[in-house]
Amino acid sequence: MLGVPTTFAAGDSLRAFFTLPAHTPAAGWLIVYFFRSENHALDVAAIADGGDGWRLELTPAQTAAMPVGIYTVAGVANKAPAERITFESGVISVTVNLAAVAGHNGASHARRVLAKLEQIIEQRADKSIISHEVDGFSVEHLKPAELLEMRRAYRAEVLAEERALKSSGNLVLAQFASH
Repeated sequence: MLGVPTTFAAGDSLRAFFTLPAHTPAAGWLIVYFFRSENHALDVAAIADGGDGWRLELTPAQTAAMPVGIYTVAGVANKAPAERITFESGVISVTVNLAAVAGHNGASHARRVLAKLEQIIEQRADKSIISHEVDGFSVEHLKPAELLEMRRAYRAEVLAEERALKSSGNLVLAQFASH
């Protein structure tokens, strides 16, 4: 995308400069970026920046109002009375602003579910009751084999995430020493 990062934290300021030779401010074009998620919409007009250039700015207040999640973005050029061209589109990710939260679990869905499954398996290791009934209300727990199969599936998903991180070059390993 033309200067719009694919990932940024809610509360960040964003500024992108770009040119569209066929859609200049001098020729009467207007540029609007549309950010859409499942539960949020933001429209931002680009500002003419020189004869042929454009500047897209999002303030910290604008991005702080964007809920964390995946957004579809479209850059649209408009010229009165009836010309409209989508010149780019893509997907971005808005992440949590760590400076604005006291606590945050950054683990993926797969990693969180795997941890819960392992906790359930450990808690049930010394229990043999799979189902019971009290006052006509019956409860049936997952069988150990079902839990183990779910754990296997989520382990595979976590391993795939880890491989993807390693291959993308975005994995940072750090070692901290105590003194």
